[in-house]
Amino acid sequence: MHPIVRDEVYRIGYEAIRNACVHSQATQLRVELSYAQDLSLRIYDNGVGVDPDIVHRGKPGHFGLQGMRERTARIMGEFSVESSADSGTVVTLTVPGGIIYRTVKT
Repeated sequence: MHPIVRDEVYRIGYEAIRNACVHSQATQLRVELSYAQDLSLRIYDNGVGVDPDIVHRGKPGHFGLQGMRERTARIMGEFSVESSADSGTVVTLTVPGGIIYRTVKT
């Protein structure tokens, strides 16, 4: 993996897990990391969900979601947050394989 992209994925995942632990009131948290053609990171919780305005605009004075979106843009990935009071929150990051996987020159 390209080290800069790897570090951005780590920071996005860390922030998503931290947000779930601090804000969601969840009793379960699941993290999935898969990599094949692309890299995909998903963080699920069964908490109280996130207000739709906060999902779209962020929370004044807080930079968690905004920071995750900015990091995703820097690594040319895709980022989404799906949330409801009934089912909790799912944060998904997908990074194209051509961006994250290093090619070894011989």
